[in-house]
Amino acid sequence: MKNFSITVFLIVFVSFQSLCQNEYMAYFMDKFSIQASNSKIEIRGLDTVLVSEYTNPNVKLQTRNDIGKVYKGTPFFNNSWFNGTIMMEGGGVSKGYMAFNLINNSLFFSVGADKEAIEIKPLQFTINGNTFRKYRNQYVAAGDLYYQKLLDGETELFKNIKCKYIPAVEGEKNGYEQTGDGFEGYFVKETTYYINYHDKMQRVGKKFKIFDENEKKAKAFADKYDLSLQNPSDLIRIVKHINGLDSNL
Repeated sequence: MKNFSITVFLIVFVSFQSLCQNEYMAYFMDKFSIQASNSKIEIRGLDTVLVSEYTNPNVKLQTRNDIGKVYKGTPFFNNSWFNGTIMMEGGGVSKGYMAFNLINNSLFFSVGADKEAIEIKPLQFTINGNTFRKYRNQYVAAGDLYYQKLLDGETELFKNIKCKYIPAVEGEKNGYEQTGDGFEGYFVKETTYYINYHDKMQRVGKKFKIFDENEKKAKAFADKYDLSLQNPSDLIRIVKHINGLDSNL
């Protein structure tokens, strides 16, 4: 069994039995004084959910209260574990089994499904074919977050994914509150895009001024083909055009 802790507004402990069986167990606790005794990630209809069971023993009365909770979503990239590789600061590369925790920007890494996992923050890692890297040494505005580089060129395009946990009921809880949809809380993911031009990294919003001297060129191209900065595929086309890589020059 593998145990991992996350402390943001919750603690998540995750383990899995075996890669070949494809069974993922997750121990979850949010603002309770007890740790989940058994949890798992399930697909219910169109939703991926985290199902946790809590056992709250009352030593004085020699009784126990079993509480079941369901959380919509998970804090992990693509809601699962995947094979991948990590690159450390010194340049060494290792293969393993991993889950990217989007809440506290860290990676749970194991050399095998039956091996102990550790929580690390490598310079770069590739998970399920997606490469994430820290760019704090190149661009100050990048901070200590992980980004996917979508496009190279004079204007670079980056993608960042975050996750936050939102409890269904705010304030103090006794563990028996009812919510309308049956979820105890929600893991909400948010994707943000950034461009870097001449070592100036900026978040992509609704305005074309982020492209500096290429503002008019970008806006004219977007207007001609009815493209929006808020649409990821449109954004990629616009940046490609600025870099001279689009076929519609």
